[in-house]
Amino acid sequence: HPTGGLPGYPAIDVFAAPGTKVRAPADGKVDRLSGRDPNAGGSPGGSYGWSIYLTSSKGRYFLTHFGSHNVTLWQKVERGEVIGTVCDSRVSGKPGTSHIHEGFNAGG
Repeated sequence: HPTGGLPGYPAIDVFAAPGTKVRAPADGKVDRLSGRDPNAGGSPGGSYGWSIYLTSSKGRYFLTHFGSHNVTLWQKVERGEVIGTVCDSRVSGKPGTSHIHEGFNAGG
């Protein structure tokens, strides 16, 4: 489905229990970190948690709704490397819907 505020980044929602480890979808470099501490809350249907942008040789990945992340800006990561954890969706007012929203743009 579309990603609010990011035209060209249709995405899928990968549902998982809060705290589940999230792995990098490809080899690449973290070129942007954004979002906010999930403890600050969120709103139903709105953004919550941390976001990670990863540029790879095939394009750019956008992943959001992290409860935590263990990467830094410009860090190189390998496919399968743990980059963070799934946020508990209770902070968005929609308990039971914890997921990582993952998009890809081949144009980078």
